[in-house]
Amino acid sequence: MVKNGGFIIIDDAFREVHEKIDGYLTHEEVIDIFMKSKLELIEEDIVANEDLKEINDANNRSIAQRATELKMKYPDKSWLFENYIRKQIEVCKVLENQVKCVTWLLRKVE
Repeated sequence: MVKNGGFIIIDDAFREVHEKIDGYLTHEEVIDIFMKSKLELIEEDIVANEDLKEINDANNRSIAQRATELKMKYPDKSWLFENYIRKQIEVCKVLENQVKCVTWLLRKVE
């Protein structure tokens, strides 16, 4: 529960109006939910696709490196680490190509 005047930071994504992607609302739908929930939009930062790709590439390299270490330590769990890497890359492709990533700063109002 957030007190009146309290802040919320949401790091999420929205889809373009013409796209149909499960689990993602349009920007307009999200803003409408904020308003109905008595949340004032203070700031919005939409991440540029180029920046997002750089961040994801760096994160995925780190994840792959750590997964390789874990596969050597736990060879019987190798499949688990491989699946995680694969799913992570799939999610990144959606984030980079099909939705807009955004950070919202909201304030609870009466």
